[in-house]
Amino acid sequence: MDHNAQMMRETFASTEHTAERVFMSLAKLDHIVWKVNTYLSAVTKKEQFNFVDHHNCRLGKWYYEGEGSDFFKHTPSYSSLESPHSVVHNSTHKIFDLMKSEDLGSERFVKVFEEMEHASDGVFATLDRMLQEKN
Repeated sequence: MDHNAQMMRETFASTEHTAERVFMSLAKLDHIVWKVNTYLSAVTKKEQFNFVDHHNCRLGKWYYEGEGSDFFKHTPSYSSLESPHSVVHNSTHKIFDLMKSEDLGSERFVKVFEEMEHASDGVFATLDRMLQEKN
């Protein structure tokens, strides 16, 4: 009986870890979709989505209200996600503003995309740390 109970605990722990990895993968996917749409907006010179701040996008909802909060808020790196995530959104806002006022090849435009990509790397690194810290 003890052996069976231990096997069940291990199975439940494995299932929970799989669910956490799935939630993290979905969070990353939502972030990638945001960036792709930002690039598409720049290429087409037309906003491809309605801008929302970092609290109201899918990753923000996941982080503040959803599975991200439920499963990861106790990890040491959880609070570190807000800053790079905010920078990604602020960069997108700057890109949208530049689309209205400048040539897409301008140095400022390139700099803002670099800012967005650097912050995006921080988002992914933080999400990875949160998953590692959870386990």
